[in-house]
Amino acid sequence: MILKLEPKTWLLIILALAFLTRVVGLNYSLPLLVVGDEPASVFGTLKMMELKTLLPVLHLDEFKPLLYYPPYLSYLYLPFFAVLLGLKFLFLNVSLEEFKNLIVADPASLFLAARFLSVIFGVGTVYLVYKIGKNIFKAETPALLAAGFLALSILHVNFSHWARHWGFATFFFTLVFYILSRDDFLPPKKYLWAALAAGLGVGVNYQVGLSAFFILFWFLFYDRLSLRVHFKKGRVYAAGGLFLALAALAFLLYPPGLVVKSDSTLLAGHSLGGLAGSYGFYLGKLFEAEPLLLFFFMIGLIYLFLQESRFFWIALAFIFLYVAVFYFFFFIVERYILMLYPIFALAAGYGLYALYSSTDLKLRPAVLGLGVLSFLFLLLVAIRFDLVLLKNDTRFQALEWVKTNLPPGSKIAVLASLTHLPTFPEAFSEQEKIDPASLRKRDLAELGLPDKFLFLPRYHALNLYAVTSESFFRTITNYLRENGYEYALYSPEFAKLRRADPALETSGEVIKTFAGFEASDDDFTNGFGGGLGNLFLREANGPTIVIKKI
Repeated sequence: MILKLEPKTWLLIILALAFLTRVVGLNYSLPLLVVGDEPASVFGTLKMMELKTLLPVLHLDEFKPLLYYPPYLSYLYLPFFAVLLGLKFLFLNVSLEEFKNLIVADPASLFLAARFLSVIFGVGTVYLVYKIGKNIFKAETPALLAAGFLALSILHVNFSHWARHWGFATFFFTLVFYILSRDDFLPPKKYLWAALAAGLGVGVNYQVGLSAFFILFWFLFYDRLSLRVHFKKGRVYAAGGLFLALAALAFLLYPPGLVVKSDSTLLAGHSLGGLAGSYGFYLGKLFEAEPLLLFFFMIGLIYLFLQESRFFWIALAFIFLYVAVFYFFFFIVERYILMLYPIFALAAGYGLYALYSSTDLKLRPAVLGLGVLSFLFLLLVAIRFDLVLLKNDTRFQALEWVKTNLPPGSKIAVLASLTHLPTFPEAFSEQEKIDPASLRKRDLAELGLPDKFLFLPRYHALNLYAVTSESFFRTITNYLRENGYEYALYSPEFAKLRRADPALETSGEVIKTFAGFEASDDDFTNGFGGGLGNLFLREANGPTIVIKKI
């Protein structure tokens, strides 16, 4: 079916496309830190280096404000950050104190390194899917097609860009899957290695703990082994004990990593109807953003049922279990589905392969054409996503415009999430009076840096995104006028969230607008970003930003 190239050549092409679609746009928004959850593990690593410890449990008060996930990802970053910072200090002619301030004020290089690791793990996941496909389907073509689907699937491309745990968690689940699929691994070796990978994955994110059920399903329904026999031989205890020990170790090292927010008490307010709705939610999101992946996945399920029933039942059972767990115990959020993507890709790859193989010879060129066009479209979507990232975030664009068009020292109020302008000590003191809790270590570190290390000039800026005082925002227009502020840089979304004085939007002169989303659900860095329509219509990611002369 595949055009006449060696399988190894096709695999290299797929992996190259996977790498390029993930590495382009990697510097998106930096040095602004606007991608949710990225700072947690990165700053967790920096805190380990600052305190010279591998045991955050001994310094909970200092880690809690930074790190709210299990610590294994921070450990992974540690050697890379150590090398990078060592080299950076050697080549910069600064004092140790200035260097510390520089890293706190502008950690962009560290985030870039962490994002690059995410790219590597994302490409590694694509490779593992190929190997799983070969192991299960005993053929190159469906394995390559499965790898191709994952390489160009927009949600996986998206989250392979960021220093967030989702891509890493997906890698560890896929590693578990790969170990189980190997015929040359026999019990107990296979299940001990799978338990090891799953336990390490839990230390990245608790969701990988669900792979324990995948291991159990594989044990019972794919390898068709007897729990009773293996309990007698102690093998189940050994694998289970290894998994639990590694998972528990993560939370012994850092107990707050076990804390997860739930929208309700256990099982309260949930129903079977609501569960069905959650499956519908994900199907709808996939239809909006990944229609071809969904289409071939559905075809694949039919052929798997007919031809690879063992894998079919395991895949279906795990998908249903996975969504049900998140519905009953946590949230239903777009990005949570990422860990299921290796299964989706494998089913989709097999679906296209089986459709071609089972089609009459005269119609096979049509199926081949459908497959080629499908992958070209997937590539187009991935390229479009990268182009949006290259245009950068609207907040970054707005700050660049300020740098070019407004004189340094201008009095500017900044009201947009995670948006920051370098400021003077006088503005720092002024903000301290408004809300001391809104000031960050970054603000203080920035004050101690020479101007040459700042990516923007200094302004008399109030960086208000962390201010929570409702009374302040209710009277903000009067405050800015009375204190001589010349400009306001704000997002309507943020102003609405903080219930800011409506006069902020109705008064003054708009001098520049950067069009973006009006609701955070449309942020591409959080999920599907509103689907393909949004992706092709929007010029840049980020909220709408308005710059106004007061």
